[in-house]
Amino acid sequence: MRERTHLDTGITRYRDLERGVEDAVTLIELGVAEEDADTLKEGEENLVRLRKIARQHELESLLSGEADANDCYLEI
Repeated sequence: MRERTHLDTGITRYRDLERGVEDAVTLIELGVAEEDADTLKEGEENLVRLRKIARQHELESLLSGEADANDCYLEI
């Protein structure tokens, strides 16, 4: 169940990012077509925010290997 929940979370995050990018691109296209600087700026800000979120998710995925949920003992 833990693995299923982990996979569901990953898929949901991916779909949210995908939807966000589509929305941001639509805003940018609308801003260019209407020559509206505010709409264009909003779309670009959304893309920057989504890039930060994607990088965070990438780092989390790199640190979520098969054995990463296991305990560890360190002896010095």
